[in-house]
Amino acid sequence: MFLELLFSELRGLSKQTALLESLDWSEEKLESVLKVCSESILELEKEDVTNLSIQSLRDQIQNKLSDVVNENQMTAVLSLVNNIIEQGLKEVMDDGN
Repeated sequence: MFLELLFSELRGLSKQTALLESLDWSEEKLESVLKVCSESILELEKEDVTNLSIQSLRDQIQNKLSDVVNENQMTAVLSLVNNIIEQGLKEVMDDGN
C-alpha cells in the first residue's frame, strides 16, 4: 500500500542522509524522527481507508515531531515527507493509467 511505500522511502539511504543533514547529523534525532513517522503510518493503517488523507498523515507527523525537533528541522523533515508523498501519489496515478 501507499503507506508502506512512504515508510520504505524514509528508510532509504538517500532520504536518511537528507534527514540527517536537516537534523544537524544527529543520529539520535534521526531515530526519533523515523520512529514518529513509522508510528504515524502504523496508526493510519489501522483507520478506515475512506477516512485516510494525506493531510491527516502530515498533521499527525507534525504534531508528534514538535517534541523531537526544532522549527527549522521540522520544516526540513516535513518538506522531505511531502516530497515522498507527492512522488508516491504520482507513481500511484501513473500506475492507474
